[in-house]
Amino acid sequence: MRLSLRPKIILTVAGALLVPAALILIVLVNLTSRHLRQIALQKEYSLVRQIATTLDTSQEFVIWQIESVLAGRKNPSEIIPELKNIFSRRNIVALQFFSAKNKKEFVLVRPGISRKVLEEKMPVNKSAAVIDERIFYRRNIGTDNRVVVYLEISDFNEVFLGWHPESESGTVFYILDKSGELLLHSDRERQAARPDFRQLPAVKEYLSAGYPDIKRENIYRNWRGEKVIAFWYPLKFIDGALFSEVPAPMVYRHLGRALPKLLIVVAIIFLLFIFWSWWVVEGLLQPIEKLSRATEQIGQQNYDFDLTVKTGDEIEILTGKFQQMARELKKFLEWRDNMTQMIVHDLKNPLSSIITGLEYLKSTSEVSAEQQKVINVALSAGQKLFRLIRNLLDVERLQEGKFPVQKQEFNLLAALTETLESYKLLVLAEDKDFVWDIPADLKLVSDRELLLRIIDNLFQNARQHTGRGGKIKLTVNPAEPDKKEILFVVEDNGAGIPPEIIDRIFDRFVSGRGQRGTGLGLALVKLAVIALGGKIWVESQPGSGTKFYFTINSSGKNA
Repeated sequence: MRLSLRPKIILTVAGALLVPAALILIVLVNLTSRHLRQIALQKEYSLVRQIATTLDTSQEFVIWQIESVLAGRKNPSEIIPELKNIFSRRNIVALQFFSAKNKKEFVLVRPGISRKVLEEKMPVNKSAAVIDERIFYRRNIGTDNRVVVYLEISDFNEVFLGWHPESESGTVFYILDKSGELLLHSDRERQAARPDFRQLPAVKEYLSAGYPDIKRENIYRNWRGEKVIAFWYPLKFIDGALFSEVPAPMVYRHLGRALPKLLIVVAIIFLLFIFWSWWVVEGLLQPIEKLSRATEQIGQQNYDFDLTVKTGDEIEILTGKFQQMARELKKFLEWRDNMTQMIVHDLKNPLSSIITGLEYLKSTSEVSAEQQKVINVALSAGQKLFRLIRNLLDVERLQEGKFPVQKQEFNLLAALTETLESYKLLVLAEDKDFVWDIPADLKLVSDRELLLRIIDNLFQNARQHTGRGGKIKLTVNPAEPDKKEILFVVEDNGAGIPPEIIDRIFDRFVSGRGQRGTGLGLALVKLAVIALGGKIWVESQPGSGTKFYFTINSSGKNA
């Protein structure tokens, strides 16, 4: 199956342009997806950083207040009243003041808080601890760190919910100290269980790097089996870090909404690109299709067509040259036909006189046998040339519709018998056979002489292409009761018609390679059959013979 030019060009464009464009779009979608993921990660990271900064700021404000009271004062009696004022803040649970000799001079402890427990839970090497599910931390401030402050982080969940109301949907926060030990967790169950977080990717990063990599995606499954992404930021006031675990779908919720829109945009771009490609292909193919139709017109011997193409490129040049060629071809063919008519007309009368003279000489008894032989050869050549001239003239007249068709009723077998008998004698001399099958009572209304010329040309064509021992047959099938067309079949078992010319076999001057003949006989046959209101076609296989079929309207009317 042959593929037309349009799908070939479309496939070429798809391969050369659409495929790379599709790859570029895929890369673009991938890069955009990555960028959106980074934006989502950056947003969550920024949120954790802001919460950590807020916690640091609120705690540092308390420390700043105490340091402001201590600034430039050495005597405890001067600062105790103001420290008691600051002590009224609920997150300050204890204050210890040491002298220059590191002697404890006074202690302020909030009721319900055991100073001894605080000192035990937070020795010198530990700055934070969890006591009764409450997180406390210690800070040394003042000149030479003479004042020790114990503070409690209060309203933990309220602070986080204020920043991240989505935490109700699964986000959790927790604080670890510098060793990775859990200090506080927003989930009470996890706080009570006090799990070891040191094996989590984000915690490992904190313990090893000390500062977060905001481009890194710390994704894993939490203790519930849910896929979460962890973010963290260091806390200055307790020498630890704040962590958050956000369900992965929540982190990329905006990505999930953005990607379909992006894909729609990509699909629209892709469709526009296909439409543009189709437009380009059509722009290329329309002039070519126009050129193809022009070649068909030339094949039908119509040279008056408009092949104007405005593309401004080589195709416009090609179509212009093609139309110029068609005009020149038309002029040449008109000149050839005119020249042929002139030559044929000029030859016909002198040739008739020559043939008449040769026939007269042949009929006399005054010539020798040798002279009679020469006369016969000359007469045969003259008659052959006369038939050629006659065919040329008749082809022109039939083509122009000027051939006089004289129709009358006659019995077909009676009209053909004498001619068919002569055909049989002719082929027997060549060691060939000729048979016919014609109903004896078949009558029709047609041009008897023109029908005889059709049969004669088809017979002569079959005889020429059939070798010794070959067979030629003429069959006539009468019209069916509901039809008026009589079918004639002339068949032989000769060499057959070459496939390369079978579609042009009825054109003028067409003949097979290496075969003698002018190529006018079959052209005349086709025009004559059409003039009698019929149609003709051929079937042939090289080496298996040929069958010519033609129909004649038995009523004498044209189809």
